[in-house]
Amino acid sequence: KTGASESILDLSSLKVSQLTVDTGASSTEITLPVNAGMTTASIKSGVSSVKIHVPAGVAAHITVQSGLSGINVDTTRFIKDGDNYVSADYATAVNKVDLSVEMGVGSVDIN
Repeated sequence: KTGASESILDLSSLKVSQLTVDTGASSTEITLPVNAGMTTASIKSGVSSVKIHVPAGVAAHITVQSGLSGINVDTTRFIKDGDNYVSADYATAVNKVDLSVEMGVGSVDIN
């Protein structure tokens, strides 16, 4: 949990099953785990810029709720399904993330 900050979190080599990030006015960059099996991640942010990197070989189910935010999700990897984005192989993937992002004002980039 942070307030006004700049954070770079590289979790790529860790076995993280649960991740909760809560930020205020900030810039946050997160690289998710590569070989953690199932990871559940919740990102909540106020006035901020958030970049989330889903490593190659990791499938994702992504839900984004935002107020006045620019949302940029790599739709070549994650197919839009209603209000969600999902990897084509999410159901069968060994390594995957269930990602929930809540934003107030700012920008979200997920690739």
